[in-house]
Amino acid sequence: MELVFINNNNGIDNNTRSVIRRQAAKGQNLGRKITRPSRVKALERQALLKPVVAIKSKNGSTEAHQESRKVDCSPQRDTEDAPSRVEPMVGDTVSVLSLPIEVAQEDRVLMYEAVAFMNSPRCLPSLAKALAEGSVGHSIFLQLIFTDQAYYHCALATVLACTKVSPQASLSTVRHLTQAFRLINERISRDERVSNSTIAVVMSLSTYESTRGRYDHGMIHLSGLFRMVETRGGLDCVGSEEPELMQKIYRADLDYALRLGSTPKLNIMLFENAKAMERLDIPSSRERNSHSIASSLQFRDQLGSELCALWESAAGLSMLVNEASAGERAKLSKVQFLRTYVWLGHRLLNYAPLNESFSHNRVQNMAHLGLLMLISSLLCGLDRRVAENSILSQLLRNEAHLETNDETRELLLWLLFLGAAGILQDPRHDIWLIPKTWETMQALGLNNWEATKQVLFKFPWMNDFYERGGSALFSRVAFYQGVQSSISKPL
Repeated sequence: MELVFINNNNGIDNNTRSVIRRQAAKGQNLGRKITRPSRVKALERQALLKPVVAIKSKNGSTEAHQESRKVDCSPQRDTEDAPSRVEPMVGDTVSVLSLPIEVAQEDRVLMYEAVAFMNSPRCLPSLAKALAEGSVGHSIFLQLIFTDQAYYHCALATVLACTKVSPQASLSTVRHLTQAFRLINERISRDERVSNSTIAVVMSLSTYESTRGRYDHGMIHLSGLFRMVETRGGLDCVGSEEPELMQKIYRADLDYALRLGSTPKLNIMLFENAKAMERLDIPSSRERNSHSIASSLQFRDQLGSELCALWESAAGLSMLVNEASAGERAKLSKVQFLRTYVWLGHRLLNYAPLNESFSHNRVQNMAHLGLLMLISSLLCGLDRRVAENSILSQLLRNEAHLETNDETRELLLWLLFLGAAGILQDPRHDIWLIPKTWETMQALGLNNWEATKQVLFKFPWMNDFYERGGSALFSRVAFYQGVQSSISKPL
C-alpha cells in the first residue's frame, strides 16, 4: 500500500479529507462493502408490530382501532404499504398521544391553543419587571386539559370566548359548554365523592362566566362550588391537597364580591392561617418613605387602627413592587404576590362591603375606596385585561362631585389618577374625570407630571403599573387646560 503525505500544518479541505478516507479504506478493508440496515424500513416494521395509538374521536376513533387490528392480523403484508396506512399529521403530537379523553378531529388545533393560552402568564404585562419568571406547566388546571373530559370542554369554551369573535366560534363555545354541563351533571347524579377535578371544572365554569361579564350566572356555579367544598370537609381539607385550588377559590370569591358589592363568602382566617398560603413579607412603616401621608398622625387617627393597618399593608405591597421593578430587590414570587393582594382584598371587604353605606368619616371612605380600586385593578381576567367595575366607578364619581378641602384634596387626586390608570375603562368617563382632575390640580398648584407624581407617591402607588394610564390622563388634562385658556382669552 502506497504512502501519501498529508500536510497537517495547513487547513484540511474537502479534497484532503477524500484522500484520507480513500487511504483508510485500503488494506484489510479493500474491496469490502459495508451494508447498514435501512432506518426507514426499521421504522415501517416497528409501525406494523405496534398498534396505532390515537386519540378516540367522534368521527375517527373506531376506524383507527379497526385499522390497527387489521395490521396485527396480517403479518405477511408487504411493508412497502405501511406509509400509506399510517399517516400521522406533521406537527400534530396530539394524534399520537394516549390520552384518557376524547379529542375531536376539528378540535386538535384549538387544543394546542388552549394549552398555550393556559400556560401563558396571568399577570398584567406592566408587572413583568417586578415578578419573577415562572411556568405554570405543573398547574393542576393545565394538566386537567389532558386528563378530564369535562375540564377539557370547559377550557376550550373559555379560550374561544377570550380569543375568537365569530358566529362559528360562538357555536363551538356552546357545543363545548353543553358537553361540560352534561358530564358534570352525570357525575353529580352518581352521588360520588366530589373530586378535585370536579371542583376545578365548576371553578372554571364560574371563571368563564366572569370572563363574559355574567356574574349573576357565575355566582350560581360559585355557590355550588362552595357546597361541594363543604362535602369534602371544608376548604382547609381541599387546600391541604391542592393549595392552587384553594387560592383560586379565594380569588374568585373576592372577584365576585367586588363585582356584586357584597361581603366575601369565605372565612379569611382560614386563608391567613394556612401554611400553604404563604404570602409576601410586607415591610413595616419604618422601612418605607417618610414622606408618605401615613406618617401624618392626623391621617392615621382619622383612618382608625383597623383601616390604618390595611393601608400600611397596601403601601408596603406597593413599595415591594416598585423596588423589584427598579432592580433594588429580588423579583417577587407571582404566587405569593397573588395571595397577598387576594388576602388584602378580603380584609378590605370584610372591613366594609361596597353595598353598605359607610358610617365613617370622609377620609376613611376615600381611603377605603382607593385601596379597593387598587385591588380591583390587579384582578385581571384570563385575557390579562381589567374589566370595569361599575360599582367602584360610580362610587368614585360620587366622591368627585363632593366638595373638597385641604385635607381631602390630595386624596381625591390620588383616587382620580388611580381610577384612570386602573378601573375606568370607558372613555366616556372623561366627560367628568378630566374637568375634575384639572380643577383639583389647579387647587394644588400642580403644573407638570413630575410634580403630580410627587403627590401620588405619598399614597399606595405602583410606578410601572400605573405610569402609562396616569401620564395619559395628565396629557388629556393638559390639553383640556390649553383649550380652557384659549377660550378664556379675550378676542
